[in-house]
Amino acid sequence: MNLLTKITRKVRKVFLPKLKVTPFTQKEYLGTLHYGACTVPKGIFNKDSICYTAGAGEDISFDLSLAQKYQADVYIIDPTPRAIQHFKELKSHTAEGRPMPINQNPEFTYGVSKENLKRVSFLPIGLWKNNEEMKFYAPAVESKVSHSIMNLQKSEKYFVATVERVSSLMKRLGHQQLDLLKMDIEGAEYQVLKTLGEDSIRPKVICVAYDEGTKPLDNKYMHRIKASVEGVCDLGYKLIHFEPGKFKTTFLRTDIYQNMIALN
Repeated sequence: MNLLTKITRKVRKVFLPKLKVTPFTQKEYLGTLHYGACTVPKGIFNKDSICYTAGAGEDISFDLSLAQKYQADVYIIDPTPRAIQHFKELKSHTAEGRPMPINQNPEFTYGVSKENLKRVSFLPIGLWKNNEEMKFYAPAVESKVSHSIMNLQKSEKYFVATVERVSSLMKRLGHQQLDLLKMDIEGAEYQVLKTLGEDSIRPKVICVAYDEGTKPLDNKYMHRIKASVEGVCDLGYKLIHFEPGKFKTTFLRTDIYQNMIALN
Protein backbone atom coordinates (compact mmCIF):
# COMPACT_ATOMS: atom_id res chain seq x y z
CA MET A 1 0.00 0.00 0.00
CA ASN A 2 1.51 3.33 -1.07
CA LEU A 3 1.61 6.47 1.07
CA LEU A 4 -1.22 8.27 -0.79
CA THR A 5 -3.53 5.27 -0.32
CA LYS A 6 -2.76 5.16 3.41
CA ILE A 7 -3.43 8.89 3.75
CA THR A 8 -6.64 8.61 1.71
CA ARG A 9 -8.03 5.83 3.90
CA LYS A 10 -7.15 7.69 7.09
CA VAL A 11 -8.76 10.90 5.86
CA ARG A 12 -11.95 9.05 4.87
CA LYS A 13 -12.17 7.39 8.29
CA VAL A 14 -11.92 10.75 10.05
CA PHE A 15 -14.21 12.85 7.85
CA LEU A 16 -16.92 10.59 6.43
CA PRO A 17 -18.80 10.29 9.75
CA LYS A 18 -18.91 14.11 9.89
CA LEU A 19 -21.07 14.34 6.76
CA LYS A 20 -24.54 14.60 8.28
CA VAL A 21 -27.08 12.75 6.17
CA THR A 22 -30.71 13.59 6.95
CA PRO A 23 -32.87 10.43 7.22
CA PHE A 24 -35.16 10.22 4.20
CA THR A 25 -36.81 7.07 2.84
CA GLN A 26 -38.81 8.50 -0.06
CA LYS A 27 -36.10 8.04 -2.67
CA GLU A 28 -35.30 5.86 -5.66
CA TYR A 29 -32.42 4.87 -7.94
CA LEU A 30 -32.70 5.83 -11.58
CA GLY A 31 -30.24 4.50 -14.16
CA THR A 32 -27.84 1.57 -14.24
CA LEU A 33 -26.80 0.61 -10.71
CA HIS A 34 -23.31 -0.51 -11.77
CA TYR A 35 -22.32 2.97 -12.97
CA GLY A 36 -24.71 5.69 -14.06
CA ALA A 37 -27.45 5.63 -11.42
CA CYS A 38 -28.35 8.57 -9.20
CA THR A 39 -30.57 8.65 -6.15
CA VAL A 40 -33.46 11.11 -6.22
CA PRO A 41 -36.66 11.72 -4.22
CA LYS A 42 -39.59 9.64 -5.45
CA GLY A 43 -42.26 11.28 -7.55
CA ILE A 44 -40.76 14.76 -7.51
CA PHE A 45 -40.43 15.12 -11.30
CA ASN A 46 -43.14 15.42 -13.97
CA LYS A 47 -43.72 16.52 -17.56
CA ASP A 48 -43.09 20.15 -16.60
CA SER A 49 -39.71 19.47 -14.96
CA ILE A 50 -36.50 21.02 -16.27
CA CYS A 51 -33.41 18.90 -15.57
CA TYR A 52 -29.76 19.76 -16.28
CA THR A 53 -27.48 16.70 -16.18
CA ALA A 54 -23.79 17.55 -16.57
CA GLY A 55 -21.27 14.80 -17.21
CA ALA A 56 -22.57 12.13 -19.57
CA GLY A 57 -19.74 9.89 -20.62
CA GLU A 58 -21.12 6.76 -22.24
CA ASP A 59 -23.83 6.04 -19.68
CA ILE A 60 -26.82 8.38 -19.82
CA SER A 61 -29.23 5.86 -18.31
CA PHE A 62 -30.11 8.24 -15.45
CA ASP A 63 -30.79 11.09 -17.84
CA LEU A 64 -33.00 8.96 -20.08
CA SER A 65 -34.87 7.56 -17.06
CA LEU A 66 -36.02 11.08 -16.22
CA ALA A 67 -37.45 11.46 -19.72
CA GLN A 68 -38.86 7.94 -19.93
CA LYS A 69 -40.44 7.64 -16.48
CA TYR A 70 -41.48 11.24 -15.82
CA GLN A 71 -41.50 12.79 -19.32
CA ALA A 72 -39.21 15.53 -17.93
CA ASP A 73 -37.27 17.84 -20.24
CA VAL A 74 -33.62 16.82 -19.90
CA TYR A 75 -30.58 18.81 -21.01
CA ILE A 76 -27.44 16.68 -21.08
CA ILE A 77 -24.27 18.78 -20.77
CA ASP A 78 -20.89 17.37 -21.83
CA PRO A 79 -18.24 18.61 -24.30
CA THR A 80 -16.34 15.30 -24.44
CA PRO A 81 -16.11 14.01 -28.05
CA ARG A 82 -16.91 10.42 -27.10
CA ALA A 83 -19.96 11.52 -25.09
CA ILE A 84 -21.19 13.55 -28.06
CA GLN A 85 -20.70 10.57 -30.37
CA HIS A 86 -22.45 8.26 -27.90
CA PHE A 87 -25.58 10.41 -27.94
CA LYS A 88 -25.55 10.62 -31.74
CA GLU A 89 -25.38 6.82 -31.92
CA LEU A 90 -28.23 6.52 -29.43
CA LYS A 91 -30.44 8.73 -31.60
CA SER A 92 -29.58 6.64 -34.64
CA HIS A 93 -30.20 3.32 -32.88
CA THR A 94 -33.49 4.54 -31.42
CA ALA A 95 -34.73 5.83 -34.78
CA GLU A 96 -33.97 2.43 -36.34
CA GLY A 97 -35.45 0.45 -33.42
CA ARG A 98 -32.12 -1.17 -32.53
CA PRO A 99 -30.85 -1.67 -28.93
CA MET A 100 -28.02 0.63 -27.89
CA PRO A 101 -25.37 -0.65 -25.43
CA ILE A 102 -24.72 1.35 -22.26
CA ASN A 103 -21.07 2.10 -21.56
CA GLN A 104 -20.06 -0.24 -24.42
CA ASN A 105 -21.52 -3.21 -22.53
CA PRO A 106 -23.98 -5.23 -24.69
CA GLU A 107 -25.48 -6.77 -21.54
CA PHE A 108 -27.03 -3.39 -20.69
CA THR A 109 -29.04 -1.40 -23.23
CA TYR A 110 -31.14 1.75 -23.16
CA GLY A 111 -34.93 1.49 -23.07
CA VAL A 112 -36.08 4.95 -24.11
CA SER A 113 -38.89 5.42 -26.63
CA LYS A 114 -38.57 7.57 -29.75
CA GLU A 115 -41.16 9.97 -28.34
CA ASN A 116 -39.45 10.44 -24.98
CA LEU A 117 -36.01 10.79 -26.57
CA LYS A 118 -37.38 13.97 -28.15
CA ARG A 119 -37.49 15.42 -24.64
CA VAL A 120 -33.71 15.02 -24.33
CA SER A 121 -31.31 17.67 -25.65
CA PHE A 122 -27.52 17.37 -25.77
CA LEU A 123 -25.40 20.48 -25.18
CA PRO A 124 -21.70 20.01 -26.15
CA ILE A 125 -20.40 22.41 -23.49
CA GLY A 126 -19.08 22.23 -19.93
CA LEU A 127 -20.26 23.87 -16.71
CA TRP A 128 -17.90 26.25 -14.92
CA LYS A 129 -17.87 29.52 -12.98
CA ASN A 130 -17.32 31.68 -16.09
CA ASN A 131 -18.26 31.78 -19.75
CA GLU A 132 -15.01 31.06 -21.55
CA GLU A 133 -12.84 28.43 -23.23
CA MET A 134 -11.22 25.85 -20.96
CA LYS A 135 -8.87 22.89 -21.29
CA PHE A 136 -10.36 19.47 -20.48
CA TYR A 137 -7.60 17.06 -19.50
CA ALA A 138 -7.75 13.42 -20.52
CA PRO A 139 -8.02 10.50 -18.09
CA ALA A 140 -4.87 8.56 -17.26
CA VAL A 141 -6.30 5.41 -18.87
CA GLU A 142 -6.99 6.02 -22.54
CA SER A 143 -10.05 3.74 -22.63
CA LYS A 144 -11.82 5.92 -20.04
CA VAL A 145 -14.10 8.76 -21.11
CA SER A 146 -14.21 11.47 -18.44
CA HIS A 147 -12.05 14.56 -18.94
CA SER A 148 -11.34 17.11 -16.21
CA ILE A 149 -10.89 20.88 -16.07
CA MET A 150 -9.11 20.32 -12.76
CA ASN A 151 -6.86 17.66 -14.30
CA LEU A 152 -7.65 15.18 -11.53
CA GLN A 153 -5.55 12.48 -13.15
CA LYS A 154 -2.58 14.72 -13.92
CA SER A 155 -2.61 14.19 -17.67
CA GLU A 156 -0.82 16.18 -20.37
CA LYS A 157 -3.38 15.56 -23.11
CA TYR A 158 -6.41 17.81 -23.39
CA PHE A 159 -8.98 19.36 -25.67
CA VAL A 160 -10.45 22.87 -25.48
CA ALA A 161 -14.18 23.49 -25.19
CA THR A 162 -16.68 26.20 -24.33
CA VAL A 163 -17.90 26.37 -20.71
CA GLU A 164 -20.81 28.31 -19.23
CA ARG A 165 -22.07 29.44 -15.87
CA VAL A 166 -25.37 27.80 -14.92
CA SER A 167 -27.16 31.15 -14.68
CA SER A 168 -25.95 32.10 -18.17
CA LEU A 169 -27.10 28.78 -19.61
CA MET A 170 -30.52 29.13 -17.98
CA LYS A 171 -30.91 32.60 -19.45
CA ARG A 172 -29.87 31.40 -22.90
CA LEU A 173 -32.37 28.53 -22.78
CA GLY A 174 -35.15 30.65 -21.27
CA HIS A 175 -35.43 28.73 -17.99
CA GLN A 176 -36.51 30.54 -14.82
CA GLN A 177 -36.13 27.58 -12.46
CA LEU A 178 -34.46 24.17 -12.35
CA ASP A 179 -36.02 21.05 -10.91
CA LEU A 180 -32.73 19.13 -11.01
CA LEU A 181 -29.05 19.89 -11.39
CA LYS A 182 -26.95 16.73 -11.62
CA MET A 183 -23.16 16.96 -11.90
CA ASP A 184 -20.45 14.39 -12.43
CA ILE A 185 -17.86 16.81 -13.79
CA GLU A 186 -14.50 15.68 -12.48
CA GLY A 187 -13.68 18.32 -9.88
CA ALA A 188 -15.40 21.35 -11.45
CA GLU A 189 -18.38 20.84 -9.16
CA TYR A 190 -16.87 22.95 -6.36
CA GLN A 191 -16.85 26.12 -8.46
CA VAL A 192 -20.21 25.48 -10.10
CA LEU A 193 -21.91 24.93 -6.74
CA LYS A 194 -20.55 28.26 -5.49
CA THR A 195 -22.19 30.04 -8.42
CA LEU A 196 -25.60 28.75 -7.35
CA GLY A 197 -25.34 30.74 -4.14
CA GLU A 198 -23.95 33.79 -5.91
CA ASP A 199 -26.74 33.77 -8.50
CA SER A 200 -29.60 32.72 -6.16
CA ILE A 201 -30.32 29.54 -8.14
CA ARG A 202 -32.09 26.88 -6.08
CA PRO A 203 -32.94 23.67 -7.94
CA LYS A 204 -35.35 21.37 -6.13
CA VAL A 205 -32.76 18.58 -6.25
CA ILE A 206 -28.98 18.65 -6.64
CA CYS A 207 -27.05 15.44 -7.35
CA VAL A 208 -23.26 15.72 -7.17
CA ALA A 209 -20.52 13.14 -7.63
CA TYR A 210 -17.47 14.46 -5.79
CA ASP A 211 -14.88 12.90 -8.05
CA GLU A 212 -11.96 13.81 -5.80
CA GLY A 213 -13.27 11.13 -3.46
CA THR A 214 -11.86 8.51 -5.80
CA LYS A 215 -9.23 10.63 -7.58
CA PRO A 216 -7.83 13.01 -4.92
CA LEU A 217 -5.51 15.83 -5.91
CA ASP A 218 -3.89 15.77 -2.46
CA ASN A 219 -4.60 14.68 1.13
CA LYS A 220 -6.89 17.67 1.76
CA TYR A 221 -9.58 16.41 -0.61
CA MET A 222 -12.03 15.50 2.17
CA HIS A 223 -11.73 19.00 3.62
CA ARG A 224 -12.85 20.33 0.25
CA ILE A 225 -15.69 17.83 -0.07
CA LYS A 226 -16.94 18.46 3.46
CA ALA A 227 -16.78 22.25 3.00
CA SER A 228 -18.67 21.97 -0.28
CA VAL A 229 -21.38 19.73 1.21
CA GLU A 230 -21.83 22.13 4.11
CA GLY A 231 -21.93 25.05 1.67
CA VAL A 232 -24.80 23.46 -0.25
CA CYS A 233 -26.69 22.77 2.97
CA ASP A 234 -26.19 26.43 3.96
CA LEU A 235 -28.03 27.40 0.76
CA GLY A 236 -31.14 25.71 2.16
CA TYR A 237 -30.75 22.00 1.42
CA LYS A 238 -30.79 18.67 3.22
CA LEU A 239 -28.20 16.02 2.36
CA ILE A 240 -30.51 13.02 1.95
CA HIS A 241 -28.11 10.54 0.34
CA PHE A 242 -24.39 9.82 0.36
CA GLU A 243 -22.51 6.87 -1.15
CA PRO A 244 -19.08 6.59 0.52
CA GLY A 245 -17.61 4.35 -2.19
CA LYS A 246 -18.56 6.56 -5.13
CA PHE A 247 -18.87 9.87 -3.28
CA LYS A 248 -22.27 10.49 -4.84
CA THR A 249 -24.52 12.91 -2.98
CA THR A 250 -28.14 13.99 -3.27
CA PHE A 251 -29.45 17.25 -1.82
CA LEU A 252 -33.15 18.13 -1.49
CA ARG A 253 -34.26 21.72 -1.01
CA THR A 254 -35.44 22.14 2.58
CA ASP A 255 -38.93 23.43 1.77
CA ILE A 256 -39.54 20.48 -0.55
CA TYR A 257 -38.19 18.10 2.08
CA GLN A 258 -40.51 19.49 4.74
CA ASN A 259 -43.53 19.25 2.45
CA MET A 260 -42.77 15.62 1.57
CA ILE A 261 -42.28 14.68 5.22
CA ALA A 262 -45.54 16.41 6.19
CA LEU A 263 -47.49 14.45 3.57
CA ASN A 264 -46.26 11.07 4.87
